[in-house]
Amino acid sequence: GASEDVTLVLQPGYNLKTIPYILSPNDGKIVFLGLADRQAYYLNSSSSWTSLYQNGTISPGQGYWIWSEKGEAYKLPVNAKGVNCQIPFTISLQKGWNGVGNPCPKDIVWNPIVKTTKGTTSYQKAIDGKILTVSYRSDPISQKYVIVNPGDSVKAFDGLLIESGGDVDLVISAQN
Repeated sequence: GASEDVTLVLQPGYNLKTIPYILSPNDGKIVFLGLADRQAYYLNSSSSWTSLYQNGTISPGQGYWIWSEKGEAYKLPVNAKGVNCQIPFTISLQKGWNGVGNPCPKDIVWNPIVKTTKGTTSYQKAIDGKILTVSYRSDPISQKYVIVNPGDSVKAFDGLLIESGGDVDLVISAQN
């Protein structure tokens, strides 16, 4: 399919975002080349926030902090292909905090299936069993975290933070 024009809308302050597109190229420093304030971060494998201008790539299902002084509508300067959400999408988590996001270019119900080394369970049971925390999105206006419970709606481009007790997969079911 043809490349889509993707615009990331940023409010003033810190924005917890995800980009639900397969980008080419997907190097952070290329994707965010023209960003006004040149501040974009991802959580690396040791759970520390790292500038995408140093290293790192952009992929669907991953969450990023992006700072904007005045707010902007930033058009991505790369080829973009929407994620096919008619098939399940897997997001891999590691122990500690993870930056994740809605992998679909439309709003979804956030209720992933959780796959662990011991088998498959519901998100609610994983929370009850202390395998995972609830998810948190950031409200850029209040600069506060908002809890996202299983079954809540998550908008396209919304990034989330989630803490995991170990290596697990979140499987986002097919969206019709």
